Amino acid sequence: MNSLVALIASIGLTSVAQLAMRYALVQLPALSSWPGQPGALLSAAGLQLASAVLCYGLSLLAWLIALARIPLGRAYAALSLSYVVVHLGALWLPGAAEFTSARTLLGIALIVLGVALVGSARPPVSSSLGNTL
Repeated sequence: MNSLVALIASIGLTSVAQLAMRYALVQLPALSSWPGQPGALLSAAGLQLASAVLCYGLSLLAWLIALARIPLGRAYAALSLSYVVVHLGALWLPGAAEFTSARTLLGIALIVLGVALVGSARPPVSSSLGNTL
């Protein structure tokens, strides 16, 4: 798998996992009542929660592939794009009660600008990654 594709997959899967967990937790009863209502975890929302955890696992695998070939500083900066995706996705998530403001949008713009600045830096020619996953 191409390292850039793996990085984008990791960002996407992490974002989907966060949004799916939030949606599932809005639908499920309070966490403290789960021991008394184990059947709730077998509902559609419980299965969605399990799917979100699976997305996290797949995201980790994609991250490892990307990290083996992309310098940590650049890859980790790009991973912060998931904050942008999750925030914007949560605005349309039913029941999530998310909001945005000019201050929030400024923060999102600064994240995107920071990723662009870090991503545009040229690595030294002698830079060599030892792992060849």
